[in-house]
Amino acid sequence: YIFTFHNCLASQQVFIEIGRGLVADPEWPKKAFEGRPEDIRKCINCNHCIGNRVWALLSMTCLQNPEVGHESEWSELKPAEKKKKVMVVGGGPAGMEAARIATLRGHDVTIYEKEKELGTQLKIAAAAPFKDRVNWVTEWLTHEIKKLNIKVELGKEVDIGIIKSFKPDVLIVATGA
Repeated sequence: YIFTFHNCLASQQVFIEIGRGLVADPEWPKKAFEGRPEDIRKCINCNHCIGNRVWALLSMTCLQNPEVGHESEWSELKPAEKKKKVMVVGGGPAGMEAARIATLRGHDVTIYEKEKELGTQLKIAAAAPFKDRVNWVTEWLTHEIKKLNIKVELGKEVDIGIIKSFKPDVLIVATGA
């Protein structure tokens, strides 16, 4: 993506076409122009937005960007009235997104993941032929977790003892289906 963008700028092209990439990240052009390709939430080309939703006359959604279709409800993140200690159990996409949003709202967040890395189930899904772009979900969320300095405890299976010693104000269980 970015190399094409910079090649267009270098050759003074005046037209760039971005379709579903703008659904996944409406700030795609701004981030690219500012030289921040790692901040772009890339479209994984799953066609969930158009193929599965719009053609079925349903509101658009995006597997990569949960805000799509909820803009009127989630148009702006409001700061938390009171900072809370949040424990997120599960380092998959739901847990990472919950941690990201809670942090952006001003909470003190720690993710606990029983595996040795975040997003392991998605990595398994991405191993199938032609599904490698599914890794982009984990890559972007992991980048955001690092950028926001969210604490992560890997290789720790959570039990009641860990929860009691952590003493969270809020416990989010995002351990998958």
